Amino acid sequence: GIDFYNGMSVPSITEITDNRFLMAAWIKTQGWGGPLVIHELIQHSDGRIGCKWMEEIIPATEKPVTINNTIEDGQMIDVPKQPFILTFTVNPSDKGKGQVAITFQDRTSAENACEWQMLLEKERAQFAAADTQQAFAPAQKTLREGGEVSTAQNYALENGMTFDRPFKVRMLIQPSDKVRGTLMDVEIGAQRTMLSYRPSLFVDRLRFHLKDVEIRDFSYAILK
Repeated sequence: GIDFYNGMSVPSITEITDNRFLMAAWIKTQGWGGPLVIHELIQHSDGRIGCKWMEEIIPATEKPVTINNTIEDGQMIDVPKQPFILTFTVNPSDKGKGQVAITFQDRTSAENACEWQMLLEKERAQFAAADTQQAFAPAQKTLREGGEVSTAQNYALENGMTFDRPFKVRMLIQPSDKVRGTLMDVEIGAQRTMLSYRPSLFVDRLRFHLKDVEIRDFSYAILK
């Protein structure tokens, strides 16, 4: 449960300058090959390997659109059907506890909606099909539990994430007509990353479900 796999298919790792290591792979879409993704590996003080975005290749964006008020449980936010980066801070109300989920929707069709979720007290994060009958989607499996992480669709990560203080989450939401869906690239507190390909989903609305956490400093920025 301490692996660093994050949705990539057959990743390769190479060293660059200043003792930095990159992990790169293709993402499985509706065929075998898909977009090429590059992330940077990190090593924690206990030796575990984590992962973060490589700052030099983060796409340039327009001026961020900031939501000044604190995000409320059940709140919905409309976003443009264009590639964009979400940024927000998760503030646990109690050390290492709480739950947060974001449902990514297309207002014209709920059929392909998906949910990204974090369960802080269990150090877990996951992608799942959105569940319209309850606030949080059912638990998905990690690689250790038999989950199919390399398919980059519905799976979970465990361990290697510290949630005892506020942390930043960044999400690249990249719709593509070429792959007939949307690629989602998530960075959790510069500690772990997650990738998911969502077929036939073109996001234009977000819905938040929160339990014992606060979401602040929320903004989105359209890619140039």
